Amino acid sequence: MKKTLILSFLAVAVTIFAVSCGGKSSKDRAGLNKLRHYMVNGQKGYKNYCANCHQDDGAGVGKLIPPLRQSDFLRTKLPEVICGIKNGMTDPIVVNGVKYDEPMPPNRRLTDLQIAEITTFIYNTWGGGNRIVTIEEVRSALANCK
Repeated sequence: MKKTLILSFLAVAVTIFAVSCGGKSSKDRAGLNKLRHYMVNGQKGYKNYCANCHQDDGAGVGKLIPPLRQSDFLRTKLPEVICGIKNGMTDPIVVNGVKYDEPMPPNRRLTDLQIAEITTFIYNTWGGGNRIVTIEEVRSALANCK
């Protein structure tokens, strides 16, 4: 059921993006293909590295693991999210007014591309985003992690 919901959302998101592009140019089609690629691979990466704690639907776990779905932290702190995915988090964070202090483990083996795909999936699925998180954004964020 949850997998179907996510796949349905993905299909809707890609359709909306395709309509907004209107098939105007090969550059638009390339952007659509890249978004599809990032969303599919990002969903796989999310399932493998993130869903165990944040859940398939991004809801988190009570006051233990923060939600990604409708998260103010997610919408406003892309560099911190990227750093957290790669390096983990040990300091408490506040998400939607709730303090979370459970450490997040690092995923140091993830490549910059995998992090870009996962964050693209997360942002387009639960963060209100409608764009690709680029490898350059990931590299810039990782270069400035605290």
